[in-house]
Amino acid sequence: MRTIIEKCIFRPLILGAFLSFLLPAVSWAGTIVVGGTGAALGTIRILADAYERDNPGVDIEVLASLGSRGGIRGVSTGVLDIGLSSRPLKDTESHLGISAAAYAKSPFVFATSSTVANPSLTRKELVKIFGGGQVLWSDGTYIFPILRPEADGDTSLLVESVDGMRAAITKVRAVPGIPVATTDQDAMSWAEKIPGALTTATLTAVLAEGRSLIPVSVGGVAPTTANLTNGTYTMAKTLYFVTRADISRAARGFLRFIRSPAGVEILSRTGNVAVPDAG
Repeated sequence: MRTIIEKCIFRPLILGAFLSFLLPAVSWAGTIVVGGTGAALGTIRILADAYERDNPGVDIEVLASLGSRGGIRGVSTGVLDIGLSSRPLKDTESHLGISAAAYAKSPFVFATSSTVANPSLTRKELVKIFGGGQVLWSDGTYIFPILRPEADGDTSLLVESVDGMRAAITKVRAVPGIPVATTDQDAMSWAEKIPGALTTATLTAVLAEGRSLIPVSVGGVAPTTANLTNGTYTMAKTLYFVTRADISRAARGFLRFIRSPAGVEILSRTGNVAVPDAG
């Protein structure tokens, strides 16, 4: 039988060794709040679920769409641990003690609820559609465009990617009744409900959220990650993580998981091409 002195010596040693074994796991635990562009939310939720399953002490809260600007502002004010953006930081934002790092690219697509098999449109047809002109699907259904706000990233990308689109959209905005969806989720939901509707989205949002929408080929080229990689499909959104220098260990662990082989596999099957960590 051990003496009282032995118990006083050995028990603290055993307890200390036990706690030292636990500390690395405990230090990674915590709540991580993520938010920003709607283009990335579906995939981030899938990644969060996978990470939480293997890290029981971590709780990841993915907020509803805040837009890229909201994600950036949320990180700079300390409301978010990780922001999601579909654009790099502006000069005025890079001085806020935050940084942005690209993690994926996803095809920028035109998506429809039309049941037409293998829908395809030319760039001239897209200009006509988004300019308010009458264009029909092959089954005779009128193609009904859903716009995004003038300052939205989708609008900018649409104008930059398709010649003649700026004048077309400016013209159609003056037409009463043309729907303008504020978020990616609104645009996709409306497109699912309106017969023949056509809206812009990212492939990753359509796939990760399980949307009843079909990505449209442009000029006969399908908007796939393979075609984005080989350069035959050129329209894409680059997605960024926005963080502060004092990012928590829990949040840093989640970002490392996303760039790990398991995370990259999830990115790939949800319509993304992973971007290697430049840092």
